[in-house]
Amino acid sequence: MLTRRAPDTQGNPGRLTSSVRLHQVLLAAALLVPAALFAAAAWHNRQEVQREGADTVARTIAIMHEHARKVFETEELLLSLIEERVNDLSPDEVASPFTSDFLRRVKAPLEQAVSTWIAGPDGVTLAGSQPWTPGSNIGGYDFFQVHRQALPDAPATTYVSEPYTGRTTSTASFAISRRRMAPDGAFGGTIHVAASPVYFSQFYKDAVPPFAHLAMLLRTDGAVLAREPGSGLPRLAANGVLMQRIADKPDADAFEARLLLDGVDRMYAYRKVDSYPVYVVFGLDRDAMMARWQGNIRIYSLFAAVAAALLMGVSWLALRRAQAEQAALQDLQRESAQRRAAEAQLRHSQRMDAVGQLTGGVAHDFNNLLTVILGNLELIERSAAHLPAADPVRAKITRLAGTALRGVQRGASLTRSLLAFSRRQPLRMVEVEVNPLLAEFIVLVRQAVGAPIATTFTPGPDLPACIADPAQLEAAVLNLALNARDAMPGGGALDITTGTMALDAAALAGNTEARPGRFVTVAVADTGTGMAPEVAAKAFEPFFTTKPIGQGTGLGLSQVFGFARQLGGHVTIRSVVGAGTAITLFLPISPPPGV
Repeated sequence: MLTRRAPDTQGNPGRLTSSVRLHQVLLAAALLVPAALFAAAAWHNRQEVQREGADTVARTIAIMHEHARKVFETEELLLSLIEERVNDLSPDEVASPFTSDFLRRVKAPLEQAVSTWIAGPDGVTLAGSQPWTPGSNIGGYDFFQVHRQALPDAPATTYVSEPYTGRTTSTASFAISRRRMAPDGAFGGTIHVAASPVYFSQFYKDAVPPFAHLAMLLRTDGAVLAREPGSGLPRLAANGVLMQRIADKPDADAFEARLLLDGVDRMYAYRKVDSYPVYVVFGLDRDAMMARWQGNIRIYSLFAAVAAALLMGVSWLALRRAQAEQAALQDLQRESAQRRAAEAQLRHSQRMDAVGQLTGGVAHDFNNLLTVILGNLELIERSAAHLPAADPVRAKITRLAGTALRGVQRGASLTRSLLAFSRRQPLRMVEVEVNPLLAEFIVLVRQAVGAPIATTFTPGPDLPACIADPAQLEAAVLNLALNARDAMPGGGALDITTGTMALDAAALAGNTEARPGRFVTVAVADTGTGMAPEVAAKAFEPFFTTKPIGQGTGLGLSQVFGFARQLGGHVTIRSVVGAGTAITLFLPISPPPGV
């Protein structure tokens, strides 16, 4: 009988002293470790917030660039469409109402366009998408002056003007314009689309992240075409930080700075809009990013304080209970070792018992096969007995039958050996054509189940090859057929059907060996007594049987179940009392060559 021995603390005072010192160190660590972790987390989070800010700026400038590029390309297409429409028209024809109607129609679906206009070489408006005062002249606008002063042989380019307020629309705009050429090569006027800065500002308001920021559409000379937030469209100084950056790196860049525009520190990025003389600019306020970091720091500090308090409390308790826990741990180790030894013995006993039961089931199934062979050999011997005694064929048949009988006897000897010794054999996984295999094997199945049962084989069309062990597949089918025979003592019908079916993850719930997909199916259906739902639910459990004692091991269906699972397949059962049972094997399809 085991007794609990009290820990010998008096005989080892040095252990108590070292334990006290250890827990004093733990008390100090309870303060220092959370502080160090807090500092590391704060530094890491600051770096992470800055990285996220830089990523936000980069993503936003990419969105702004893509939007601006599409808008300017659309306006270019609109200018080309108008130019193609009026290219061969005289000034009087251009000034006709039909042209203005055309301009209204093509402008209508474009939210970014305020209006579209065609002006003659003297700046007088000839046609427009909006009503205007006859004789209105746009000759004073910078875009008209640029196109008129261009050399006649200079290539036609698209010009983006400074922001202005339209005389007719009274709306803030900037012009995207193109020069028209007269038939003689002289300056023929301009075509321009008045774009809306408000459209760009609204897009920036909706598209950019909900942090304090500055988004702008900027000309190469510093003229601000659109801005969000803020009102007014100023011109940035050429010697300012942003314009100097653009001069040094004209395509794109990212930097941190404070612009004279509003004096706020931001993380900036800009990008040139393809070949157009405009840039998109986006800046994220550093104070907004740091406010997020400071909020995280407050949360971290709270957790660090709670962790330090908990660690100190735990260390203090550990100091008082160290000796008691040490003694309890030693006792627990001894008891745990004894329990593990007992559990190991129990598992060994159960494993050996299970192996014995499994071996008996294998021997039973093997005896079923030997019974079929033996019956056929006896029929052969009886048939040979009707031949004349002097007939050499009779002697030859008798000799061959005797040899086969000796083989059956050796099989019986092997069965006895399996009862004494057993081991797990690996499956011979090969590609199997199920239809030819079962078409040949069905003859043996018919002999095994007997004449009172009508056995049919229904092969599915165009079956792909599957992965299986042919011998084990035949054994599984025979096992199912013999179970079906036992369920039909008065005779009935047995049908073996092949086909294909797809199973999803829901159908394979609980089966970790199989993957969703298509399978080759082998279904064995009978018209026997069937099973109740609670019985069918246990049919695949090892050692479960409904047969009388001595007539079944309860391993038949469990062996079929294990065979299907080991292949990476599946097995299902469907049974109705009085209507029969159908068991379906799902065999994994062989992968295509090269997969």
